Amino acid sequence: MSLQGFYTTKGLALAAKLAAGTGLTITRVTAGSGETAESAAALAQERQTLTVGEAAVSGQSAVLPTTLAEAGASAAYTLTELGVYARDPQEGEILYQVFRLSEGRAITAGGGSAYRFYLKQTVGAAGVTVTCSPAGLLTGEDLQPLRTALARKPDAVQGNITLHVAKTGNDTTGDGSESKPYLTIQKALDSLPKLLLARADIVIHGGTYEEAVLVYGFSGPNSLTIGGAENETVKIKTVDIRAVNLAEAVQLRNVELVGTSEDGYNFSVRTGDVEFVVLENVSCTNATASSHWGAFRFTYTLFARLRGCTISNKAVALDVAAAVVYMDSTVTGTGNTVGIRCGSGWGNAGGYVQKGGANIAGEEQKGYGGQIW
Repeated sequence: MSLQGFYTTKGLALAAKLAAGTGLTITRVTAGSGETAESAAALAQERQTLTVGEAAVSGQSAVLPTTLAEAGASAAYTLTELGVYARDPQEGEILYQVFRLSEGRAITAGGGSAYRFYLKQTVGAAGVTVTCSPAGLLTGEDLQPLRTALARKPDAVQGNITLHVAKTGNDTTGDGSESKPYLTIQKALDSLPKLLLARADIVIHGGTYEEAVLVYGFSGPNSLTIGGAENETVKIKTVDIRAVNLAEAVQLRNVELVGTSEDGYNFSVRTGDVEFVVLENVSCTNATASSHWGAFRFTYTLFARLRGCTISNKAVALDVAAAVVYMDSTVTGTGNTVGIRCGSGWGNAGGYVQKGGANIAGEEQKGYGGQIW
């Protein structure tokens, strides 16, 4: 998703005044679901006001960090553009710029997701000022409640997040600290902000967790790691990783998968619509008869890396469709009917598997352009 910005007619006139030395004063930023014309005085189909942080100024450019929180939407809509309002010395408040999204984004009323936009402005010698309008929160100070609400803990956005899960924990009275851990992995995941501005680590302490864990909807410039604590044995039923768009990897480490999904597909770990995923020291050796989907199922995943993993006793061990998977010689498996299947009739999708010395016993199957090397 990208943004394409343009000045409105009055905005262009204000830009000329900025070049002559007038200071730029931003009054508010709003989100809309329409298509605004250059001559418009207001954003088309305006839906909600965004929060705006302190502008970062360098020379004649300023970057305005803005955050759209679904929690602030009173009704669902499709986000198509953002409008920046500014104060003109003669005209008063005007619609200054419009930034149009390359593709619409569905916004859920009262939802848990948040989206961060960095809007670039050209400023004159007098710089840029962000003021607070009666319609919304626009200063760095006013942004703090949103940070707190997103992170569920005041310092989480500012620093790395570590949450603990233990069989002695409690999802009601726990806070994810080592002394007061959560009881379930899902509770720890649901306690994280969907917008990860800092690295997040979920440390799982020894025990068997009969959970169908869902990792869903995270985005941001950092990583998310879910892993067993050092020198402790952690067993999880299944893990499903979907719709995760992080600049760094979502990682699953040091766990044993002991179950299969109850939807008829019988996967133990699945990814879908994921940018980058790493599985390290993940084992799955219980017998599974169904070959509907593989035990490790990767779909619509830009890049997956497996290290130190074991997949054994499966009808289909590794199943890849519309995904790229890299392995190395530390990935093994025995007793499988099909070791690697690359390409699927589901969506007529191929795929790419680089074995890199991996030794997963079983037949190798390729279809729909799938490649195994």
